[in-house]
Amino acid sequence: MGYQVGDNGAAILDDIIAHLACVARHRFDAGDHTIFVGEVLQLAVSSEENPLLFFRGGYRNLSA
Repeated sequence: MGYQVGDNGAAILDDIIAHLACVARHRFDAGDHTIFVGEVLQLAVSSEENPLLFFRGGYRNLSA
């Protein structure tokens, strides 16, 4: 699988539906998790395909 380098230096895989390139602006400790809030630097939607959704232990369809 190929890739390109995004504006922030991160790898953006080929043949993906969409991508967000962000920089972390805030970090919050939440028990055994960390919540990051980021500023979007680059956004692209490259396909009209349906997204992959994983919810409650299984893959689901997302309908409009």
